[in-house]
Amino acid sequence: MADEKSKDLIAKSLDSPVKALLLPVASEVGDFFSDFLYHLTGNVHLSAEKKRAQHAHDLEMFKQELAQETKSKPVECLTDPKQQVVGQALDLAKNCLSEKEIRQMFARLIANAADCRYQSVVHPSFPAIISELSPLDAENLKLFYPSDKLPIINCCIRYKDGGSANTFENCFIENPKMQSKEDLLLQAASIDALSRLGIIKVDYTSWFTNEAIYNKFLKSIPMVETQNIVKSSLSTSKYDRADMVKGIVGLTPLGKTFVKVCFTV
Repeated sequence: MADEKSKDLIAKSLDSPVKALLLPVASEVGDFFSDFLYHLTGNVHLSAEKKRAQHAHDLEMFKQELAQETKSKPVECLTDPKQQVVGQALDLAKNCLSEKEIRQMFARLIANAADCRYQSVVHPSFPAIISELSPLDAENLKLFYPSDKLPIINCCIRYKDGGSANTFENCFIENPKMQSKEDLLLQAASIDALSRLGIIKVDYTSWFTNEAIYNKFLKSIPMVETQNIVKSSLSTSKYDRADMVKGIVGLTPLGKTFVKVCFTV
């Protein structure tokens, strides 16, 4: 069948001018690209309009939030803000207006930079720190108030020869909305990011003396999976037991002032 079609096509090409043979195809391709470009540019235009409208809305919300933060302060506490802080904040905020929590943090920072009660603790690094936070990072930082220290663990397997290997690092389960395996992987990444920014510190050389605080980790998905690994290979394995390395994650001195300045607590 394929050979017959090929012969027929060759015959047509011999009997017809090449240009005439290609015209229908060229026309169809042209129509396709014409339609494609129309929809593409139309969608781009529509998308741009939506983005402009959304940006205008977010900017208006930022103005309202900043005005609200400022109006809530006693008049006698308002003073000239630190330009080093406010200049950076206004410049960096424009890229974060679509994230409500981040936008509100910038509003609080700018307002507190003009409050004589906060000026001694407003650090020039705060605008850059806010700009690097994700909404999840901000959500997790709220968990450190009023307590500035929380439990954290590494899930691990202990070997019969005395060694060990981590199966899950920085298991942090304080956020009730983030409990699945995928959620806890995001949480571990958030903890790493906050630690890199210098506002929290993870310490596995110390732990809460009330070890019952760590019992809740036994039911966490990473710990259950670690226990199952050991149980499934007990008869032939060099594994001894599933275990947890207890630790503490807490705000650094910089983190404490950051939360005080940038959150409503």
